[in-house]
This record gives sequence, C-alpha cells and structure tokens, in this order.
Amino acid sequence: MNQKGADGGAIWLILLAVAVWYFFFRDGECKEYASKHSCEFVEKQANYEVYYWFDLNDATTERYIGTVVGLASCEASAIRYAASVNQPWHNRRYICILSKDGQFLEKHRYLGVLSR
Repeated sequence: MNQKGADGGAIWLILLAVAVWYFFFRDGECKEYASKHSCEFVEKQANYEVYYWFDLNDATTERYIGTVVGLASCEASAIRYAASVNQPWHNRRYICILSKDGQFLEKHRYLGVLSR
C-alpha cells in the first residue's frame, strides 16, 4: 500500500472513532435544559445550590437555601422553604445552580421533562 492510501485509511479510522465516541460515549447534551450535560445527569445526578428570592424585583432578597442532588429535589427544597417562611409559591422565585469543584456551571429550574 502506498503512503497516500495509508494516510487516507488512517483519517477514516479517526473519523469513525470520533463518530462512535460522539454518539455512544460522551456525556451528551440536554436540549430541554440547554445543558452540555445529559438530561439524566441534569435532573437526577448533578449537585445544585438552591437560591430563593422573596421579591423577584429585588436581588438583595436572595437567600441561599442549601445544596441538593437533582432538579426535582431542588424545586422541592424551594417549595418547602417558601412554606416555612409563609410565602406563596411561585416557580420563578428559585434557581438551581449546578456546581462542580466550587464553580457555578449552569442555572436551571425543574421542568419535569426526563422521560428517557
């Protein structure tokens, strides 16, 4: 086999390996949450810091509630907190911040979209 044919075969092998990794082994993207992570990770496995606002028009009313795993737990934590401080529930009063190694990566609210 000549050198040109060997180079072409190597390129195709590399492209095939990248395609296999992309479709089967990467973490995946979750379009529903506009996340670079898989929906499974975003909804069920990620660590979130939960924040709550008493007044949506005043950022100084933000309160850190705690850290949870998964978006459903994040929303449930915010609902419990609102009840504990006698606030009516409003789904815009909380945010879940995906954190890893002390860095804030993404912000989400639970959409209940995981059906896979």
